[in-house]
Amino acid sequence: MSNTVRLLVFGTTGTGKTSLCNTLTGELRPISDSAKGVTFEHYLYKPFAFDAKLCVLIDTIGLNESDHGTVPAKDALKALVSLLKDSKDGYNLLIHVMRIPRITQSEQSNYEFFIKLVADSKIPAILVATGCENINPMSQWGTDNAKVFENMGLKYKDIVCTCFASNGRFSFDELRDESRTAVYNAISTHATEEPILIYSTDNGLLQVLKKCWNWLVSQAGFTEWKVGINKVVRELLIRLGFKVEDAEKEAENWK
Repeated sequence: MSNTVRLLVFGTTGTGKTSLCNTLTGELRPISDSAKGVTFEHYLYKPFAFDAKLCVLIDTIGLNESDHGTVPAKDALKALVSLLKDSKDGYNLLIHVMRIPRITQSEQSNYEFFIKLVADSKIPAILVATGCENINPMSQWGTDNAKVFENMGLKYKDIVCTCFASNGRFSFDELRDESRTAVYNAISTHATEEPILIYSTDNGLLQVLKKCWNWLVSQAGFTEWKVGINKVVRELLIRLGFKVEDAEKEAENWK
C-alpha cells in the first residue's frame, strides 16, 4: 500500500484554486486572478502530512475563457510536457475547482480535458465549488445542482461546497475551517489507495501528449497552432532525451 496521496487540482484562474491549495498545504503562495489563456502553468507544493500519509499536490491552470491567443503554441506545448512529466507517478484523485453559480464552457472543457482525456476517466474526481458563503448550509448548492451536472455528463464522486474567502468586510474564518474539513473528508473518502498512472513509458507519454494536443487544437479553435508544430515537437523530444532520428520520426506523426 502506497504511503503517498497524489492530487491534481485544476480549473480556470479566479476560481479560488490557489486559496484552496494554500489552505490544504499551509503554504502562502501568492494569489492571482489574471486570465492566462491556455498556459498549463502548474505549481508543485511541498509534500504535507495527511491522514497518516504524505500528500503531494499539483495546482495547474487549465483552459480559460479569455486571452486564448496570448500564449505562443511553443510555450503552451512545453508547459503541457512539463505538467505531464510531473504527473508520471499518477494521481489518487483529481480536484476540479469551480466558482459558483455559473457552469461555464471553460469548466466543461476543463472536465473534458483533464478527467476524460488526460486521465482517461480512470482516476476519481471531485468538484470543489467555491464562493458558497452566502448559502446556508453551503452544501445546499451541491444538492440543488447535482442533477444539472449529471445531465451535462459531468460525473463527480462528490460536490464539496466551500468558502475560502479571506478578505473584505466580513470574517469567514468559521466557513473556511468548515470548508477545509469538508475537502479533507472528500479526499480521504474518494482518493484511491494507490496512485493511478496516466502513462508508464516514454511512448505512453508521447501518446497522451499527442492526444491532448490534437484535442486542444481542434476543440479550442487554435488552428494557427498547427503551423510548425513538427519542428517544436522534434526539439522537445530531443530535449527529453530521444535520439534525433526517433524524434524526427515521431514529429512527422504530428501533422
